[in-house]
Amino acid sequence: MDPTFTPNDLIRFLFHEMPSEEAHAFRQWLQEHPARQEELNRLQQTIEELRQVPDGPSETSVQLVLAYSRQTALEHA
Repeated sequence: MDPTFTPNDLIRFLFHEMPSEEAHAFRQWLQEHPARQEELNRLQQTIEELRQVPDGPSETSVQLVLAYSRQTALEHA
């Protein structure tokens, strides 16, 4: 039987949410479906790029907000 995989399976594979047997079948399926392999590659690249994005504000932004807060607190005191 030829397995049929969905776009959701690409995500499950990327995040290691497939049982090993299913992941093995999925890898074989990808070899037969180069367009899906390319889609998987793009998703992997996107994940790597997102991991490089800082997950908080820059120190400059924090300092600007604090300075503004101090200034407006003094004006309303």
